[in-house]
Amino acid sequence: TMEILLRIRNEIDGNYNSLFDKLLETSLWNNDGNIVAISSTFSDYLRLIKDINKFIDERRLTGMLGIYQHLLSKRTQDYHAFKILSAIFQYIPIEKLRKYLKEIIELVCIRIRQKKSTALCCNFIVTLSIFIYKNGLGELLNACNQIQTGIFGMILEKIWLAFARNVTDLLDRKIMTIAMIKMMSDAKFKSDQGLMQFFPQLINCIVEIFEAGPLQSNEHKTAEFYISKLEEQGCGNKFVGLQFAKSPSHDITKTEADPRQLLIQLIVSVIGNNQQFIQTFVQNSKPVICKAINSYAQQFNVNNFSLPVLQK
Repeated sequence: TMEILLRIRNEIDGNYNSLFDKLLETSLWNNDGNIVAISSTFSDYLRLIKDINKFIDERRLTGMLGIYQHLLSKRTQDYHAFKILSAIFQYIPIEKLRKYLKEIIELVCIRIRQKKSTALCCNFIVTLSIFIYKNGLGELLNACNQIQTGIFGMILEKIWLAFARNVTDLLDRKIMTIAMIKMMSDAKFKSDQGLMQFFPQLINCIVEIFEAGPLQSNEHKTAEFYISKLEEQGCGNKFVGLQFAKSPSHDITKTEADPRQLLIQLIVSVIGNNQQFIQTFVQNSKPVICKAINSYAQQFNVNNFSLPVLQK
């Protein structure tokens, strides 16, 4: 109900400001019905607040991060942990987040080592994509290197490349692919040979996502999955989802050009006419991927660029 009222008012003031502190009370987050109902409310608050720096002080930020940590530790609630973390990454300035970033990432890595699932990894990838899109790669690399030097390369290889194709939500896939393009365009990525070795694989992954169309996955649990499960509960506190009151999606990439255009611009800027790089890329790519890239070049009038298509 609060979420609906926030969207109707389209602003935060007066009593709604003080109500935010009620959301940080630990007791609210020990009931499954409450978790589904209020986890997305953080996003509405942070989106509508006029002065985020004033509104989110140290106490409120650590309170939100504490809820994120609590939900992440619960196997059936990690989806909502990432929902809260995504809102934090999307709306709270990096200056406030920087000192917590190492611990935020480390908590997920520990959780993945304990029990890795497709849903967990997909949510992690999309959340990292939001951070990269908003803040670039450098801050994330610094935080990862504080955990272990080179660990971001391991995240790319063992998690991102392994699970990115399993992200099913179309908006999440758009945000993820644009963030991947932005990541590979970053000078920090280009200057790191350990990361550049994944360039062909990442490009192949993006093209496969572009060309795959809508996906189905039984293991990737979406919000609708959790809502349906809660509605099936027996006696006790229940959550009943209102079909007309679903939280609207907010596309942080809505001002970007066609992702395929961004991709071909990236490829041309990195590969250019470097024949050695072209051959390395082609040898590490499927012929159908090279064909698709060539079609993007034609579609967006990128002249004098064409990848060889090997017969495999």
